Amino acid sequence: GARAISKVPYGNPWLEEAGDAGFWDALEAELRGSTPPALVYLVHPHFPTGFNAKDFSARLDSMVQASPKGTLFMVDQCYLGFVDSESVEDSRELERMAMSGDQVVLVRSLSKVEGLAGVRLGYTVASAATTRQLAAGLPFNGALYISEIDLAVAVAALQSPETAERRAAVAGFYGEERAWLSNALRELGLQVTPSVGPYACVRGPERVLREAVTEGAQVMVYDCPTAARLKSDGGPFDSASASAVVLVADRARNEYMLEVVRRKLKDEEGRFKLPWISL
Repeated sequence: GARAISKVPYGNPWLEEAGDAGFWDALEAELRGSTPPALVYLVHPHFPTGFNAKDFSARLDSMVQASPKGTLFMVDQCYLGFVDSESVEDSRELERMAMSGDQVVLVRSLSKVEGLAGVRLGYTVASAATTRQLAAGLPFNGALYISEIDLAVAVAALQSPETAERRAAVAGFYGEERAWLSNALRELGLQVTPSVGPYACVRGPERVLREAVTEGAQVMVYDCPTAARLKSDGGPFDSASASAVVLVADRARNEYMLEVVRRKLKDEEGRFKLPWISL
């Protein structure tokens, strides 16, 4: 039968001196508990914090060693295409772990750096035994229908001679636009933390962020980290602030989002003491 779902808080590694060490310690405690999980689902690079642990494969390997043989570790790598070469090397080690053992499965998407959001396809990297086990649990006994056109598009995206060049161009575009957008958000007085994905992680007045969503700005509001923790760390906002992910789009969409946030912040000027630079 199914086991209860247990959440291990990730917190905000950008506020921790030891990065994400606290998360791994908490996860290990769960694995060594009286009822260890059957499935551990991890997101790397992490969403929504944008954190990209350089030693992820070593950390994961230690968790696998500490876990019962029946625990499966699934790693969501949707944003893998946006990481640097050092992280790519670490991911190759993850592939080795997935292919050589039966406890690690990598999940990858074709919707991000591959640009095939409309196709809605992804794939896994796992051992033959684990792949058979996963396929057996899918609809139609693992033979879920995917059109030949979609399959051809997926193969071309992954194996064409232009694949590496196209990936580099997409990652380069988002990297440059994310840097520009992050600087512009900081100039508005928002707190911005680093990210490797096609988004910027920000913190600001909750009402401003939520109202920006209603006007079509590409903002997703999250309760991470908690306001109390940020306040104790000397953050610039009070308990009425919130964390959010600002999705990077083209320059026109990004400028529209900035204008919406600028206007909403102006409305809040009398309520928040923000480090204004220019409005």
